[in-house]
Amino acid sequence: MLRGLRTFWVAGIALVATGCSITQSIEPLDAVDVSLVCVLDNPEIHMAGFQPEMRELIEQRGIRTDVYSGSRPARCSHYLEHTANWKWDLAMYLSYADLRVYDAQGLAGQATYDARSGSGRMDKFGPTREKLAPLVDELFAQVNSVELIRGGEQADQGRDEDSDGRSVEARLEELDRLHDRGLITEAAYEERLRAILADL
Repeated sequence: MLRGLRTFWVAGIALVATGCSITQSIEPLDAVDVSLVCVLDNPEIHMAGFQPEMRELIEQRGIRTDVYSGSRPARCSHYLEHTANWKWDLAMYLSYADLRVYDAQGLAGQATYDARSGSGRMDKFGPTREKLAPLVDELFAQVNSVELIRGGEQADQGRDEDSDGRSVEARLEELDRLHDRGLITEAAYEERLRAILADL
């Protein structure tokens, strides 16, 4: 009887343990320079805000994003494919998300959030963004943002080199975007703004 009871408790503990697992697995990109990540549109994801939030989190790191369908655009050095699913348990919650970044050689980095076995955990609930942000941060942690490097150097040195031949309006828009996202300091913003206006 005691032995049977012990077996019952061990089985019960094992069942609870397997039903309470939320895991994250992240293989970050190497320390490379990235200016643009092209995101493959995934119409299978039924949460409309997922892709925009993911793109915003990437862009907060100073890396531009662009969405494409079909074949990969040649202008991009890195491409991101993603999937995500939600479940219902008193409320909707993100149960699974997988982000995969590719370069010319193949898979360059991957981040996965898996709460499919986390039915007994209350921390499965919460905004999708809270689950997604750590994945993006760690996935791109070692990446050097070309835009941040270029913008920071130009602002710090009071230069506004424009090898792309962009108009003053385009340069002002880029500067405002960097400033609004907190990617450059107020002093650097004002200094670079004066340098751009000096070209008028």
